[in-house]
Amino acid sequence: MKIFSLLTLALAGLLFAGCATTTPVDSQARALCVQTFGTDAYFKVLWLPASHTEEFATAFLGDTGPQLQIASAMKAGKDKRVDLVVWSEPHGGATAAIDKALRYIPEEERLVNLNFLFVGDASDADYLRDEIRATGAKFYFHQSD
Repeated sequence: MKIFSLLTLALAGLLFAGCATTTPVDSQARALCVQTFGTDAYFKVLWLPASHTEEFATAFLGDTGPQLQIASAMKAGKDKRVDLVVWSEPHGGATAAIDKALRYIPEEERLVNLNFLFVGDASDADYLRDEIRATGAKFYFHQSD
């Protein structure tokens, strides 16, 4: 049982490593935030890299990982302005994580102070746009390179 607990903690650490507070895209995300919103005073970035280890751990552990950080960052937009830049590499995993994050936000909770800037694939943005707007947030998109 102790081995299972240690394995679970180790895998959870790998999950949370995907959404670090300092990321390889921070400077680009900050510049894009200023370009889109006119300021970086309310800036927060979440980087969702493609990782097979993270996908395995998420499947093994269930609904944990980046979606909890996404939901937490989004919920902050209920009471104060948040300019959230969610940056994903070209893959479908970011859409699933964001989709799962929305499960943690009650439907009656209005995120009217949230500016959600998705950096990723256009097909992912098309899928997410209405879901994000349904929370009361404003949705913006920038095609990733």
